[in-house]
Amino acid sequence: MSENNWQITTVGGTATLNYGVSLPQEYRVQGEVPVYGSSGITGYHNVSLIDEEGLIIGRKGNVGTIYRSEKPFYPIDTVYYITQSGLKCDLKYYYYLLLSINFKKLNSDSAVPGLNRQTAYGQKIIIPTSVSEQKSIASVLLAYDELISNNERRIKILEEMAQRLYTEWFVKYKFPGHEKVKLIDSGTQFGMIPVGWEVVPMSDLADFVNGYPFKPVELGSSGLPIVKIPELRSGILGKTPRNNGQSISKKYLIRNGDILFSWSAILLVNIWNSGEALLNQHLFKVEAKKSIYKSYTYYTLKKLVDRLSKQVVGATMQHLRRGMVVNAEVLLPAYRTLEEYENSASLIMQRIGILKVQNNNLTKMRDLLVPQLVTGKLSLKTTQVKKTNEKFRDAVIIANITNYYTDKDFNPTHIRITKSDYFVYRFLNNNPEPRYSEYMFGPYDPKTTYSGGESIAIKRNYIKKATKGFVPGDNINEAIKYASKDKDVIEKVVSFLRYKKDTEIELLATVDFILYKMLSSKSKPNSKLILDYIENSSVWKQKINRLSIDENKINAAINSLRDFAKINLPYPTI
Repeated sequence: MSENNWQITTVGGTATLNYGVSLPQEYRVQGEVPVYGSSGITGYHNVSLIDEEGLIIGRKGNVGTIYRSEKPFYPIDTVYYITQSGLKCDLKYYYYLLLSINFKKLNSDSAVPGLNRQTAYGQKIIIPTSVSEQKSIASVLLAYDELISNNERRIKILEEMAQRLYTEWFVKYKFPGHEKVKLIDSGTQFGMIPVGWEVVPMSDLADFVNGYPFKPVELGSSGLPIVKIPELRSGILGKTPRNNGQSISKKYLIRNGDILFSWSAILLVNIWNSGEALLNQHLFKVEAKKSIYKSYTYYTLKKLVDRLSKQVVGATMQHLRRGMVVNAEVLLPAYRTLEEYENSASLIMQRIGILKVQNNNLTKMRDLLVPQLVTGKLSLKTTQVKKTNEKFRDAVIIANITNYYTDKDFNPTHIRITKSDYFVYRFLNNNPEPRYSEYMFGPYDPKTTYSGGESIAIKRNYIKKATKGFVPGDNINEAIKYASKDKDVIEKVVSFLRYKKDTEIELLATVDFILYKMLSSKSKPNSKLILDYIENSSVWKQKINRLSIDENKINAAINSLRDFAKINLPYPTI
């Protein structure tokens, strides 16, 4: 390994595992400092024990759990902690290295799980001798975690939007046209309800299919994953049992988008987004009786579970009886109201599903890379192949955008192609970063040199410069052949932008990017805030005059993006 600039050492030879300090709940003062135990953040305090970035390792309870705090934190006595000052290599690299070590197998206490420090110190590891190599490895893995975190923020925002929509319409009765609808006494717990609405049992909305009672001999290591409560909460796990499903009724098969409900041990309603699987007993698959009921059924069931949680039964394992759920009274709004709600809520739920699937895939890719990269089994040079492939895919997309725009009277300009490429990328990946930054949406310079996908497209003769703009090159058919996977999205984007001026398209891309940035930071965007954002940006403020941007144009751009979402794909920023 030395000849490859890697060295064999131990955890004790590279790091100091410090003991956390007890901080009982009664001594904590509410603040912004995260308090870490072996299960992660257990609360907050007003004073930190450690005033820098650090790593946390579960010592008692959840042995071997690894966390990283980017800000000052307080580790309690059930954990060890590591700081850069007590470490002989890069802290972020070491975080991923620790993730690759199975500390759980080192448990030294049969009563209360525990990790002995000397045992942990003795674990052999292999690390690069170059700190720059360590940082490079960490940066690759951090990119995955940042994408996952960003998607989680987007999911949270979208879920809050969907919940607010449900509350406004079906709790506060502020649905479209409510001003013209009278309220009447329902004679039930719901009191006054809108005319045309009914109070019905939950079974009128959906069927509840209990999972299959798998026997121990039916739990294997291959086939479809079997979904129990842990999988409902966290997705497919390494310990998830499997079954080939050949002898199991199809009614127990679940797919992405299915509503699942845990009625025993823990009450939980969730939407499955981890691929085809088989449902275990103690979980219901909830099947809406009409398509317009689905989103409403999901949020109504979540609200119902909160209401029924006080009625759980069972001395050893608490649960809800089936009858308590299916016979529970719920509201059934008027058909037209439900139809309008489904049209709006389903788009949000689809987007949430897409983001969760993306995170599942990103997590799998990261978890495969971690043990390979941190131990030198996979070199960084190998991972660069993927980046090269991404640039080639971008070249293919750019070539096809050019081809779709071009006709005998029109050739697309550089700015039209790049902004169209932005929207294609936006739909395919949701997150426009890190490829697109504020700088790349800043001042347009016609003298800009071509790089990345555009440069590859030109070099491979997929596109070529014309007197004005670009036209398909001699090898365009090769690019068309490679674009089959992204064809539909490219066509939709070009169809939406075809008859808009270049300045309009630039404004749309600018507004969309700012909307994305604001929503990602939990801001509530409006036309004035977007205009202020542009005016206060050293990169973007010149656009005010060049594109004649004002609040009216920003509002028009937002409405145009909203129309785009309705015609094409679920739109994350609107």
